[in-house]
Amino acid sequence: MTEHEEMLVCSMEECGEMIQELSKMLRRGLPPADTKPLTDEVGDVQTLIGYLIEAGLVNEYALNERMLKKKAKLKKWTSFA
Repeated sequence: MTEHEEMLVCSMEECGEMIQELSKMLRRGLPPADTKPLTDEVGDVQTLIGYLIEAGLVNEYALNERMLKKKAKLKKWTSFA
């Protein structure tokens, strides 16, 4: 397995762990009594995103542009943005 392949697999795994924690939060009820598990999983995903940027697999400028577009869309279609 190449370094990039390993990075992609780790990224998938971390995203999956974050998804699991989000599901657990919904099952346990909101607001959560303990936000540390979600904080940990989000931090892990953000760490892998940083590695994807460093490896040149994600362009940081394009990522920031995309985030602005997504925020505008969420502001229009959701109550939380």
